[in-house]
Amino acid sequence: MSNKVAGEANPVARWDLPAVEGPLVQRRGAGVNVMHLEAVERDAWEQGLASGEAEGLRRAEAAFAKRINELDVKFAALDAILGTLAKPLEQLDAAIEQELTKLALIIAKHLVRRELRLDPAQVIGIIRHTVGLLPVAARDLKYICTPTTPPSCARSSRSRVASRSGCSRKIRCWLVAAAA
Repeated sequence: MSNKVAGEANPVARWDLPAVEGPLVQRRGAGVNVMHLEAVERDAWEQGLASGEAEGLRRAEAAFAKRINELDVKFAALDAILGTLAKPLEQLDAAIEQELTKLALIIAKHLVRRELRLDPAQVIGIIRHTVGLLPVAARDLKYICTPTTPPSCARSSRSRVASRSGCSRKIRCWLVAAAA
């Protein structure tokens, strides 16, 4: 092998250094040491940590804001449902109130009739007391007799209420309301 190379013309050419242009950079000091490399690595690590933390915080805040918006929508829907459910209850409450008022009036009417049948003198005392509480402007009273009014009650209430109330016109029978 060496014989062949020696006998033939050598095709190998000499290598020259490439020409480099530009300003020359001079080395400062002895070069890069391990402490310098560790400081650069630590700075890069801290910068990466800070940027990663900021990016993670930004993503967490965005996810949190999105979740809050979803919950706000759900709460608004729930509030609307509860409002809708409360309206029938309000109507039901009003109907119950009206029915209870009617029931109380019916009970009062029956109790008054019973008292009139049993002891009309008690009712006359209540009428006298009530007429005495009326203001002077309401002394012009209107009385109505019912067929079930006991005659003794009607007679005594006419005379006693008329004298107590100071009415100028003749009283017919039972006190219902003050005429305006």
